[in-house]
Amino acid sequence: MIKHQMFETRQAWFKPWRLGLVLGCFALLFSPFKLSAQEEGMEPQFPQQQSAGDLLRACAASRLTATGRERRRYCAGFVSGVEEAMRLPGIGGKQEPGICTPPDVTASALADAFVRYGAGHKGELKDPAAAVVQHALAEAYSCKQSPE
Repeated sequence: MIKHQMFETRQAWFKPWRLGLVLGCFALLFSPFKLSAQEEGMEPQFPQQQSAGDLLRACAASRLTATGRERRRYCAGFVSGVEEAMRLPGIGGKQEPGICTPPDVTASALADAFVRYGAGHKGELKDPAAAVVQHALAEAYSCKQSPE
Protein backbone atom coordinates (compact mmCIF):
# COMPACT_ATOMS: atom_id res chain seq x y z
CA MET A 1 0.00 0.00 0.00
CA ILE A 2 2.90 2.39 0.65
CA LYS A 3 4.24 1.82 -2.87
CA HIS A 4 0.80 2.59 -4.28
CA GLN A 5 0.58 5.94 -2.36
CA MET A 6 4.06 6.92 -3.54
CA PHE A 7 3.07 6.23 -7.14
CA GLU A 8 -0.09 8.36 -6.78
CA THR A 9 1.95 11.23 -5.30
CA ARG A 10 4.35 11.13 -8.26
CA GLN A 11 1.43 11.01 -10.68
CA ALA A 12 -0.14 14.07 -9.03
CA TRP A 13 3.06 16.09 -9.57
CA PHE A 14 3.27 15.10 -13.24
CA LYS A 15 -0.16 16.42 -14.17
CA PRO A 16 0.15 18.09 -17.59
CA TRP A 17 -0.65 21.65 -16.52
CA ARG A 18 1.86 21.57 -13.66
CA LEU A 19 4.56 20.14 -15.86
CA GLY A 20 3.80 22.76 -18.53
CA LEU A 21 3.95 25.55 -15.97
CA VAL A 22 7.31 24.41 -14.60
CA LEU A 23 8.81 23.93 -18.07
CA GLY A 24 7.45 27.29 -19.21
CA CYS A 25 9.05 29.06 -16.26
CA PHE A 26 12.41 27.46 -16.97
CA ALA A 27 12.13 28.36 -20.65
CA LEU A 28 11.46 32.02 -19.80
CA LEU A 29 14.25 32.21 -17.28
CA PHE A 30 16.92 30.73 -19.51
CA SER A 31 15.91 31.92 -22.97
CA PRO A 32 18.04 34.54 -24.72
CA PHE A 33 15.15 36.28 -26.55
CA LYS A 34 14.39 40.00 -26.33
CA LEU A 35 10.91 41.19 -25.48
CA SER A 36 10.80 43.77 -28.22
CA ALA A 37 12.88 44.97 -31.14
CA GLN A 38 12.34 48.56 -29.90
CA GLU A 39 14.19 47.72 -26.68
CA GLU A 40 17.50 47.38 -28.48
CA GLY A 41 20.04 49.95 -27.38
CA MET A 42 21.25 52.78 -29.54
CA GLU A 43 24.30 52.20 -31.66
CA PRO A 44 27.16 54.42 -30.50
CA GLN A 45 27.94 57.08 -33.09
CA PHE A 46 30.16 60.11 -33.24
CA PRO A 47 27.96 63.18 -33.72
CA GLN A 48 29.89 64.22 -36.84
CA GLN A 49 28.99 60.86 -38.43
CA GLN A 50 25.29 61.09 -37.69
CA SER A 51 22.89 62.05 -40.45
CA ALA A 52 19.89 64.27 -39.89
CA GLY A 53 17.66 61.28 -40.69
CA ASP A 54 19.27 59.25 -37.89
CA LEU A 55 18.72 62.09 -35.44
CA LEU A 56 15.15 62.57 -36.65
CA ARG A 57 14.40 58.89 -35.94
CA ALA A 58 15.77 59.33 -32.41
CA CYS A 59 13.66 62.46 -31.91
CA ALA A 60 10.52 60.69 -33.08
CA ALA A 61 11.02 57.57 -30.94
CA SER A 62 8.15 56.33 -28.80
CA ARG A 63 7.74 57.76 -25.31
CA LEU A 64 6.18 54.47 -24.22
CA THR A 65 9.43 52.48 -23.98
CA ALA A 66 12.59 53.06 -21.99
CA THR A 67 14.67 52.95 -25.18
CA GLY A 68 12.37 55.44 -26.87
CA ARG A 69 12.65 57.83 -23.95
CA GLU A 70 16.46 57.42 -24.00
CA ARG A 71 16.55 58.26 -27.70
CA ARG A 72 14.37 61.32 -27.20
CA ARG A 73 16.66 62.55 -24.39
CA TYR A 74 19.66 62.03 -26.68
CA CYS A 75 17.93 64.06 -29.39
CA ALA A 76 17.04 66.90 -27.03
CA GLY A 77 20.60 66.99 -25.69
CA PHE A 78 22.10 66.98 -29.18
CA VAL A 79 19.85 69.79 -30.44
CA SER A 80 20.39 71.75 -27.23
CA GLY A 81 24.16 71.45 -27.67
CA VAL A 82 23.97 72.78 -31.22
CA GLU A 83 21.77 75.65 -30.00
CA GLU A 84 24.33 76.54 -27.35
CA ALA A 85 27.14 76.50 -29.90
CA MET A 86 25.14 78.79 -32.18
CA ARG A 87 24.37 81.21 -29.36
CA LEU A 88 27.89 81.45 -27.92
CA PRO A 89 29.34 83.87 -30.49
CA GLY A 90 26.72 86.42 -29.44
CA ILE A 91 27.64 86.30 -25.74
CA GLY A 92 29.58 89.40 -24.73
CA GLY A 93 28.44 91.31 -27.81
CA LYS A 94 31.46 90.22 -29.87
CA GLN A 95 29.39 88.89 -32.74
CA GLU A 96 25.76 88.79 -33.78
CA PRO A 97 24.15 85.55 -32.52
CA GLY A 98 22.99 83.05 -35.13
CA ILE A 99 19.65 82.56 -33.38
CA CYS A 100 17.52 84.32 -30.80
CA THR A 101 15.93 81.78 -28.49
CA PRO A 102 13.74 82.86 -25.59
CA PRO A 103 15.48 82.60 -22.21
CA ASP A 104 13.03 79.95 -21.01
CA VAL A 105 13.20 77.68 -24.08
CA THR A 106 13.42 73.98 -23.23
CA ALA A 107 15.53 71.31 -24.88
CA SER A 108 12.31 69.55 -25.88
CA ALA A 109 11.04 72.67 -27.64
CA LEU A 110 14.31 72.90 -29.56
CA ALA A 111 14.03 69.23 -30.55
CA ASP A 112 10.42 69.80 -31.66
CA ALA A 113 11.60 72.64 -33.93
CA PHE A 114 14.09 70.23 -35.51
CA VAL A 115 11.40 67.56 -36.00
CA ARG A 116 9.09 70.08 -37.73
CA TYR A 117 11.94 71.26 -39.96
CA GLY A 118 12.98 67.69 -40.80
CA ALA A 119 9.44 66.77 -41.79
CA GLY A 120 9.38 69.59 -44.35
CA HIS A 121 12.94 69.23 -45.67
CA LYS A 122 13.32 65.54 -46.48
CA GLY A 123 16.05 66.29 -49.03
CA GLU A 124 18.39 67.34 -46.20
CA LEU A 125 18.02 64.17 -44.12
CA LYS A 126 21.22 62.65 -45.57
CA ASP A 127 23.22 65.74 -44.54
CA PRO A 128 25.12 65.90 -41.23
CA ALA A 129 22.74 66.22 -38.29
CA ALA A 130 24.46 69.25 -36.74
CA ALA A 131 24.21 71.25 -39.98
CA VAL A 132 20.50 70.49 -40.41
CA VAL A 133 19.83 71.32 -36.75
CA GLN A 134 21.48 74.70 -37.37
CA HIS A 135 19.17 75.32 -40.34
CA ALA A 136 16.14 74.24 -38.31
CA LEU A 137 16.96 76.47 -35.35
CA ALA A 138 17.82 79.45 -37.57
CA GLU A 139 14.42 79.10 -39.22
CA ALA A 140 12.49 78.59 -35.97
CA TYR A 141 14.32 81.19 -33.88
CA SER A 142 15.38 83.84 -36.35
CA CYS A 143 16.70 87.09 -34.88
CA LYS A 144 15.10 89.16 -37.62
CA GLN A 145 12.18 91.18 -36.33
CA SER A 146 9.04 90.50 -38.34
CA PRO A 147 7.07 93.61 -39.32
CA GLU A 148 3.90 93.98 -37.30
